[in-house]
Amino acid sequence: IVEGIAKNKAELMQKSFYEQLGWDFSSVWDIESGVTLPYLLDVGTTDVIIDDEPIATNEEKMSVPAVKANAGKTFDIVVNLDNESDDLTAFQFDITLPDGITMAKNAMGAFMVSKTERYANDTQVLNVSQLEPGVYRVLCFSMEKEAITGNTGSIITATLQVEADLFPDIYEGIISNIIVTKINGTQLKLA
Repeated sequence: IVEGIAKNKAELMQKSFYEQLGWDFSSVWDIESGVTLPYLLDVGTTDVIIDDEPIATNEEKMSVPAVKANAGKTFDIVVNLDNESDDLTAFQFDITLPDGITMAKNAMGAFMVSKTERYANDTQVLNVSQLEPGVYRVLCFSMEKEAITGNTGSIITATLQVEADLFPDIYEGIISNIIVTKINGTQLKLA
């Protein structure tokens, strides 16, 4: 009840309602209109760490920087590859996400994972499949054996979804079964 008038849940999930009451959505509050009730900014933040220690051989190193996310929201992670070899054409890895965090899907049901500028050629194919609940395999390769450009930086971006009721904490994921392949077919297993 606000000013003597009862409000239903749909009305209470609209940003405009709270703005009329003077709530500060620039630095104190946030809301996803029609989806959530208002929540304090930076409260309920969840640290998500997916192998922030690089996994490496003598020449190649894959890493995922730690990120923060909010319950009920999506967030992006980047997978970085630092490589001394100039002739890497493919990579594969499995990512195991903690309970309460999943790989987000677009409206067509495809996982929201994209190549970066290091792997942007049309002959390079990106495929993501779910091996079991919480475990995903990412595979990227070149149909024409074209090398990944550059020697450092991100190779993919993935959008993850945090369940609305996930308790704020530190959650760790795992990257494993990392294989990079050279133009000559030599495979290097990083983990």
